[in-house]
Amino acid sequence: ENYDDAIPLYQALNDSTPEWSCPWRHKGTSFYYLKKYNEAEISLQKSVDTNIEHYDAYIWLAKTQYQLSKYKLALQNLETALKLNPNAEENNDEVLSEDSIRTLHQELLKKVGKK
Repeated sequence: ENYDDAIPLYQALNDSTPEWSCPWRHKGTSFYYLKKYNEAEISLQKSVDTNIEHYDAYIWLAKTQYQLSKYKLALQNLETALKLNPNAEENNDEVLSEDSIRTLHQELLKKVGKK
């Protein structure tokens, strides 16, 4: 995947349809894979702000905040995701495995001293 090329395309979608959470999420994921975690966090936060039920956006936001050592925020976002319906989004292109989500949850609990 060429994430550098994808970001301007997602940005164009953000500019034309700023209330559509999916392009924000995909742009955030692209930044994540480029290890641009601050930019990823901004886009992913915008994704959940525009759709408070965007399950995978919360998970990617938690993964990003983990990378930024924002463990409490990451845990809050992950636990928000776990209360949502993972199938509510129409798109399953990057479904994260239950195991990877569970592992992240355990890691975050340790980081914030809850395990």
